[in-house]
Amino acid sequence: MSRTTVDVYEYTHTCPGDRTPHVVDTRRTVVERTESEPCLAPVEVCYGGERVSVRCGRVRSIISQCDACRPVVVVRNRTRLSLGPAAGCHTPAPVGLADDPCRICGNPLAAALAATGRHILCGWGWTR
Repeated sequence: MSRTTVDVYEYTHTCPGDRTPHVVDTRRTVVERTESEPCLAPVEVCYGGERVSVRCGRVRSIISQCDACRPVVVVRNRTRLSLGPAAGCHTPAPVGLADDPCRICGNPLAAALAATGRHILCGWGWTR
């Protein structure tokens, strides 16, 4: 079996809505990789009109692979690093209607779209 040894680094933080620390990023570093011996149950496949023998690990699911082809990942170290509380939210989106209507269709415009001066689809010519 091929064996890969990794170190795992998990970065956590807390949100204003969820005060329990939770993982926001996971990084894995490969420390060691050991290749396996030759396949114990090679599979014959047709390729270009010829029969070719390939490792079972290339064509079978992981449950059906032989012990030599089945990959194994071993976690050597798991490190959790806290980033602390997450930064606060941006200013909330404005609610209600804008002072001026849509400059293309003339209908009332949501306050969140006031900076553009138009509805989202009015810019593409999709008006009534």
